[in-house]
Amino acid sequence: MQTLQFKTNFKCQGCINATKPYLDQLEGIKNWQVNDKKGYKELVVEVDENVNEEKIVEAVSKAGYTATQKKDGVFGKLFG
Repeated sequence: MQTLQFKTNFKCQGCINATKPYLDQLEGIKNWQVNDKKGYKELVVEVDENVNEEKIVEAVSKAGYTATQKKDGVFGKLFG
């Protein structure tokens, strides 16, 4: 299992609720949650190894929002 993190444009609980059905229907997602970060909401998704980030980005997009995967390491801290 791996954990993926995404920066989103969610503004409120309504945004999260609108996205819930799209994320819940994806196979391979074990758990997901949205955390408040300074200036944005972060989507954290625990997935099976065979689930790629594009599926999650697409599901969020279908709900009308954006998600950008945060990268690890120094580059990710600067640009993620």
